[in-house]
Amino acid sequence: MAITPVTLIILDGFGLGKPDSTNAIYKANTPNLDLLLQKSTSLMTHGEYVGLPKQQMGNSETGHLHIGSGSIIKQSLPLINEQLEKKIKKNFCDKSSKNMHIFGMLSDGGVHGHINHIISTIKHLPTTTNIFIHGFADGRDVSPKTLDAFLQKLSPILNKRIKLASICGRYYCMDRDNNTDRTRIYTN
Repeated sequence: MAITPVTLIILDGFGLGKPDSTNAIYKANTPNLDLLLQKSTSLMTHGEYVGLPKQQMGNSETGHLHIGSGSIIKQSLPLINEQLEKKIKKNFCDKSSKNMHIFGMLSDGGVHGHINHIISTIKHLPTTTNIFIHGFADGRDVSPKTLDAFLQKLSPILNKRIKLASICGRYYCMDRDNNTDRTRIYTN
């Protein structure tokens, strides 16, 4: 039996877009890539195909978990969503707590958090608790210019008891390049 050689080529972040004028790859002269694509297959890298909620965009982290796994690995976002849907609220807070501070993403990027987690958490807290939301603007898993839309989504739940106390961009509060000067700015 002859063995047919196979090459695995991963084009991270590549995606197969529409074959129209908005697709730079389609518009470019790519004869070698065109030849490879004729003899290849593609993978679905979003939503339930990679353990995320329906229509949720995938990213490199979900890709890294799935390459070679042979199965779908449920990501943190749907696991957290399921727990909030089941209303698991044991020890969420002491019922006598007067103030609660919630830190979370003002984003629907889903990789590092989701605005719905803030909203769902608030629903589980006693109505006697004052809530202070400390939001992290994303700008990495979503477009940098989307904060206004997420503030509008949060706006209906804000009132005398539920306040937006602070907003900070990920650049400062979620730095992952050991730039401690940035995180110090946020924590001060």
